[in-house]
Amino acid sequence: MTMNGPSTMKPYQMAKRVTTLSVLASLSLLVACSSESNKAVTAGGASGTGGATGTGGASNAGGVSGGPDANLSTTFPACPSSDPSYICNPSGFPFVQLSLAVSDLCNGPVASCALGNSVPTGETSAILSQPVAGTLCLSGVVSPGGWAQLALGFSEPKPDGTGILRKFDASALGISQVQFTIDTPPSSGLVVDAAITISDSCPSNPLDCFTNGFELMTAPGSSVAVNITTSGTVPAPFANFKQTVNGHGFDTSALDHMSLNLSSQGPFNFCIHDFKFHDALGNEVRDTQQ
Repeated sequence: MTMNGPSTMKPYQMAKRVTTLSVLASLSLLVACSSESNKAVTAGGASGTGGATGTGGASNAGGVSGGPDANLSTTFPACPSSDPSYICNPSGFPFVQLSLAVSDLCNGPVASCALGNSVPTGETSAILSQPVAGTLCLSGVVSPGGWAQLALGFSEPKPDGTGILRKFDASALGISQVQFTIDTPPSSGLVVDAAITISDSCPSNPLDCFTNGFELMTAPGSSVAVNITTSGTVPAPFANFKQTVNGHGFDTSALDHMSLNLSSQGPFNFCIHDFKFHDALGNEVRDTQQ
């Protein structure tokens, strides 16, 4: 990863509050996902590329709360292997309940959007795939002024979609850092965002259960976001996440999701693999359910 200097706010940052929370609302589809659905049958993941753990990127003042309401659906089909927009329980991604493609075309998850798999000419496309166990890839094209995300959700929703059945308590597991490897990021870079669960109950609006805007910065207390521009291993200490939307603290006893965000116009095709959680001593914390 290379170091980039400060820049103006990117388009995805203006829409981030709506779009990233939309990702979390779509976790209600998990009630229809079996733990074995849509998993790659090939064993083993892509080999790591290693590389420097560089940082950098734009200084982020945070997204705004305005913008159109997300066009969400409360009913989702089971996870079919023919639908590239979401993958339940992706193999090789510890503690991840759901992975999602998200785009400006759908104003949220591609899975809840009729246009997501039949993209009009000139609009953003975002296709999620798991070519081998332990690797997720997002490919497509960002339209002018558009954006796309690859999101990883950790919380488990209630079967009726009115709230959260089980939070992901990373703190109780002693987790203090996530680490992953990125292959072929877009030259403009990827920004890492996270969200926490703030309520177990949100019967009127699933967005009320979450808050987002925690961006991975270059150091604790820094206002310079990490911008991933080259292939390599990315350490993401929880201490380096800073809230850029509101005043909530980064409560890792209720870690809800993380996402990789891009907003620059043009084609992209990147992958994430070797996704791991570590404790303060650097030991890997394993998911006993995988």
